[in-house]
Amino acid sequence: MQSADFFTQTLPGTLSFVIFIGKAILFPGNTKL
Repeated sequence: MQSADFFTQTLPGTLSFVIFIGKAILFPGNTKL
């Protein structure tokens, strides 16, 4: 099943991206990681 493999590989990237967006919203001056 390629889709499950793709999902498990994409999930961490999506999570970090969502966390980055959340940080940008919560702390606008702290966008540079």
